[in-house]
Amino acid sequence: MGEYLNYATAAANNGVYAGIDGIGYVGVFGSPALYTPNTGWEGLPVAQGFDTSKQISGTTTAISHDGSVVAGSVAGTTTNGVSIQVAAYWVNGVENVVPAPPDDPSAITVIATGVSGDGTTLLVQDGTVYSAAVETYVFNIASGTFTSLGFLGGTNHQTYATAINNNGSVVAGYSLLDNGNVNGFIWTSNNVTVLGVPTNHPNTFYLEPTCMSDDGATLYGRLTEGGGWVGFRYNTATGYQDLNLTPTACTADGSEVVGIEDLYFPAIWSVSNGGGLLDDLVSQNIAPQAFPTLGDPYSANPVTISPDGTAITALGPDAYPVDQIWYGTWQISVPSPLKTGAYVRGTTTTFSTPYQETLTEPAGTLTQYAEFNTGVSAVLVTKPHYASSFTLNADGSFTYVPKPGYISAGSDPEDGTPNDRFTYKLTSANGTSSNVTVQVIVEPPMPPTVDTPAAVNITTTTATLGGDVESDGGSAVLGVGVVYAPMDYDSDPQIGDGLASVASGTGTMGAFTVNVSGLLPNTLYNFAAYATNSQGLSYSDVSYFFTPANFSSWQQSWFSDPTSGNAASNADPYHTGVLNIQVFAYLGPNQDPSTASPAELPQVQMGGGNLFYSFTEPDGVSGITYGAQWSTTMLPNDWHAIPDTGDPSASPPTHIFSIPTSSTHQYMRLTLTAQ
Repeated sequence: MGEYLNYATAAANNGVYAGIDGIGYVGVFGSPALYTPNTGWEGLPVAQGFDTSKQISGTTTAISHDGSVVAGSVAGTTTNGVSIQVAAYWVNGVENVVPAPPDDPSAITVIATGVSGDGTTLLVQDGTVYSAAVETYVFNIASGTFTSLGFLGGTNHQTYATAINNNGSVVAGYSLLDNGNVNGFIWTSNNVTVLGVPTNHPNTFYLEPTCMSDDGATLYGRLTEGGGWVGFRYNTATGYQDLNLTPTACTADGSEVVGIEDLYFPAIWSVSNGGGLLDDLVSQNIAPQAFPTLGDPYSANPVTISPDGTAITALGPDAYPVDQIWYGTWQISVPSPLKTGAYVRGTTTTFSTPYQETLTEPAGTLTQYAEFNTGVSAVLVTKPHYASSFTLNADGSFTYVPKPGYISAGSDPEDGTPNDRFTYKLTSANGTSSNVTVQVIVEPPMPPTVDTPAAVNITTTTATLGGDVESDGGSAVLGVGVVYAPMDYDSDPQIGDGLASVASGTGTMGAFTVNVSGLLPNTLYNFAAYATNSQGLSYSDVSYFFTPANFSSWQQSWFSDPTSGNAASNADPYHTGVLNIQVFAYLGPNQDPSTASPAELPQVQMGGGNLFYSFTEPDGVSGITYGAQWSTTMLPNDWHAIPDTGDPSASPPTHIFSIPTSSTHQYMRLTLTAQ
């Protein structure tokens, strides 16, 4: 068998790997193979029961911890002419074929997807993802017995096992449900536990375990809510933990895992050290060894790690359009447990602060984005030169106070007053990072920074407007205020534009408010906050507010002349059966009075032993007092007020007028008063 290309699929201890040999050379689909340090890649036998004159292909999926048992499958044409794929396993290089499951003796697509760490138990899958049913079994090699994992409810019978513990007593996998979701599970001979959805990923619809610790207590896997894959660690005692990588393999004790980060890059994570890219781990302190295998990091050649955590195989970054320091596919020897200093990508980080303002950065600023950062502390190496006061804390926070009059002039040290800088390193029990430079730019004085335009207490003609001066720009604030104008006239109000009104406020730094009056009812206004200092004038973003209508403004909008008979409050100029004041009060300022309908008005209702009206004020209405009265005779002097039990303070306000029903005739009517 040729060795044109080789793919590693799973790792054992002592540098032994299961894989595929001969891709594209002898067999188009390749053949199972085993790698040992002494022999290199050697093909595993695949002829049992097959016609050797025809193509035979196969794959390996898993390997026991000591490398003596390899699991996988072989496909070809049997001696009686049937095309078939059988589950196979190799013990010390000797081929064995798993018999067909007893409940499916004619199975033609079977694969061994996993093997326990001690090599005694296989996971055997009957069917493919394209089959109507996929059933997975726990197969005991010594006894030759099958135990089905069953199906997790519904009619969609597809169950996949993806991980098994050391002695074969615990299995993890996933099932396809009738609603299209994919649920993870943990199986033991006593019960099946469905993995719940993590509380921080409530919309998870696909959750797939990928590997398991020897004791069965820790799982690694991936999930999605529809926005890409999220890696996770799950422990039966402590629950879920998010990871920055998508896991492919883990150590026997469950303390370390390898996989893919940022879609392409091989990565590692450990409980004691945190996580990061293998490329950065290698560049930090570990030398890779060339490994005669090629592939991709997802399917044929996933990132692997030995059960004892001492060796990793991964495809080097030369397959990606980036400039990295290691190339090809490598075996990397690493300390176990993983122990490496933190790694900070890039050599310089830059921050800026306005003139004469203190720069304060919170905890984690200089630590949280470092790789392998578990338990790290930030330690100052060199102080900044142009700071009157500087503090760097172990948690990665720092405070920088520039010297009076200092202004950065650029990164060139020859500029006289260049950007200031300090250096730090990250230390932990696992090691120390390289020194990292932080550059601080102190800006020259400039106009103030004003933001957060706000409008409250809005009536038909008044409002309270304001903003927030976030920075004085390094020069004392001389004035604050607001500019505003109807949107139809001025979409970007500015002082002196001939259209906007100006209202000055008081204050310097922080929030301020200004009361404005003389506004037009039922009008959309634009406004902006402003602040000035000796360096100039600045504005906030433009915001807007809407003044509500009153009955007079409604009359003006629809009849042009509020004093005309057609505009009177009790007039019905279009003979719709709805009075003008009812149109405004119940249907809103934008309702055309000529198309109003009595059916749109609040209607009396009966329920719970009461007669009642219940309605909500339309948006944009003001200046109306809503009421109701009841009577048993309807005589002019026999109408009595009904209290309003709604919530006039709600937005929009609600009104409820209710009276108990009785055996005598009762009448109710609504009242409206324009203020």
